[in-house]
Amino acid sequence: DADVPANRRVDPGGRDGCRAPIPWDGGPLHGWHADPWLPFPPEADTRNVAAMRADEGSILHWYRRLIALRKAHPALSLGAVDFFLTDDENRVLGYRRYLDGQDLFVVVNNSAETVSLHLNLEAYVSGDVRLTNLLDDRPFQGPGASLPVQCEPYEILVLKVQP
Repeated sequence: DADVPANRRVDPGGRDGCRAPIPWDGGPLHGWHADPWLPFPPEADTRNVAAMRADEGSILHWYRRLIALRKAHPALSLGAVDFFLTDDENRVLGYRRYLDGQDLFVVVNNSAETVSLHLNLEAYVSGDVRLTNLLDDRPFQGPGASLPVQCEPYEILVLKVQP
């Protein structure tokens, strides 16, 4: 929440503390033509849209990659869902999205720890399996349909079976 001085609070619903104007650049008014009634978020000089556009690793580019992935693979937004994996401590969730012969396996690590696990896909594929993470082209393979997978903290894998 932003620290909004009492004289700058104007929302009768009390939401001003959880909102802030988007800093478009690192300039004095961060791309705005006048000073908005709410204060800018912390670090607006370095955490702004212009800086994110310049940084391929930014959250802006991450969302662009996710949107492109959803457009390229309709199973992610329209497909049926089968949940197939959680670890013993409920840190990891795995599910399959499928539609019209397109199978994608999503693994989400919801923890601040690196998690190593075995992805057992025997119910969905047969033979030796090779997967590619569509977010970074990282390959995963193993004998049969059980693959060792390591998920970094808060990592998401979107895996596609490769021929």
